Amino acid sequence: MNAISSFITGRKTSWVTLLIGLIFAILAFGPLSAPKSDTSPTDGLPENNETVLVNKALEGLPGTDGTVAVVVYSSTTELTEDQKLWITGTFDPMAQGFVDGAGDKFLDYTSAELNGNAFVPPAEVSENGKVAVITVPLDEIEDVPLRAERMEEMREIAKEGMPSGLEVYITGPEGFQVDISGVFAGANFTLLLATVIIVAVLLLITYRSPVLWLVPLIVIGVADGMAGQIAPQLSTFFLGVTADGSITGILSVLVFGAGTNYALLLIARYREELLLNEDRHIAMNKALRGVTPAILASGGTVALALLTLLFAELGGNRTLGLVIAGGIVMAMFAALVVLPAAIVVFGRGLFWPFIPKFGGVNKSDKGLWAKLGRSVSKRPVIVSIAGFIILAILSFGATGIKVGLSSTEQFRVAPEAAVGQDVLAEAFPAGATSPAIVIVNNGFEDEVAAAAKSVSGVAEVIIGDSNSEITKIDVVMDAESQSEAAYQIIRDLRAELGAVEGAGALVGGLDAQRL
Repeated sequence: MNAISSFITGRKTSWVTLLIGLIFAILAFGPLSAPKSDTSPTDGLPENNETVLVNKALEGLPGTDGTVAVVVYSSTTELTEDQKLWITGTFDPMAQGFVDGAGDKFLDYTSAELNGNAFVPPAEVSENGKVAVITVPLDEIEDVPLRAERMEEMREIAKEGMPSGLEVYITGPEGFQVDISGVFAGANFTLLLATVIIVAVLLLITYRSPVLWLVPLIVIGVADGMAGQIAPQLSTFFLGVTADGSITGILSVLVFGAGTNYALLLIARYREELLLNEDRHIAMNKALRGVTPAILASGGTVALALLTLLFAELGGNRTLGLVIAGGIVMAMFAALVVLPAAIVVFGRGLFWPFIPKFGGVNKSDKGLWAKLGRSVSKRPVIVSIAGFIILAILSFGATGIKVGLSSTEQFRVAPEAAVGQDVLAEAFPAGATSPAIVIVNNGFEDEVAAAAKSVSGVAEVIIGDSNSEITKIDVVMDAESQSEAAYQIIRDLRAELGAVEGAGALVGGLDAQRL
């Protein structure tokens, strides 16, 4: 350990250390950089999960390999006849369907076909006559920018030629997916910028130097960038899963936070040693040896705790744990190797205007925190017991924590999909855009449908497509998607339908997936 710290802080070898760090940075941002990923977050459910089994079963049914956009036209009063005609169109006996309605706008996007032609199901008007809904089946697009571009086009087209007095929103699974992705667009940069500003302010307040704060900020910033390139590849290599934007965003904040914390500890110890040692290299050597056990213990504990997520059932949690643990290790490397070398090469002047002089007085020895530390060290058992009791009392507040958000509560500022969902919920069953999907063995569909109708909170049951083995049943719930009420209905459905012997009923869908 002494040899390593001496090398890092040596008069000449500190420059070698910086060169080694520079080489690692070039490799991280160059040949070893992670490929750009536009993948959306995945559910990460295990293979034997009921929702996953439903999704696999759906692959064998026609027309179930896509997604759905729900176009909602609404008015504050009952729709006029002209408005209804514009939305629904007129019935054409030759085509055996409605034509020249608003649904025709989306023929270039729909994945459904009827007699070999593109088809959009006819509009449905609510009982109160104020809302009309058009459901547009769509092909699934994995590429986030292309998906957003398609939704933007559909939202523009939906407004074209719209009669006055109408409002239009596109919601449903596709609308929510695009809007959630839109919320996170640029979030990584915003989070990073906010973190940098906060760290810079803290360093300026702590050391009151116009120069010192730049060194740890640059070192940790580069380490954060390197972690963003290398750490996500750990999940690809070890788990075979690509880390999405939500994980890399968390990675950036934690690496910056942990790295800054370690930097503050190192600089504080170095400043104290400069008062006791005339040679700054010796001072940094002693400071580094003093803080290394604490930083390794702190970072190692965090990294090991994160690695316990590798035992989680959800693939997303496993990916999160491995990637963030790798980032914490890189933050420790930056704080214990690169940062000491970077600081020591600049000399005492880095602390200007409050330069610590050899033989000076360490004012912190007589400060509040020093007194508190000495008091704690005299009665460690009593302080530990008292601290534990206080924390236990404060933890009782966690009993009232609400875990999870409904689909419309996930946004600080409600996007179009959330507003459309609220409008839809006032006129149709709240879960109309996100029904539960039930798969049953053929011959049991009527019995299972009847059992589903008996479950409290179920608004409608629709027997759908089938193949030679299974039948799909859509269960519309009278509860907002991804709410606790919807989750409870899913639990009740599974219990009720599981009791139908021989049906082999499986309950899936978006709410089941979130549950």
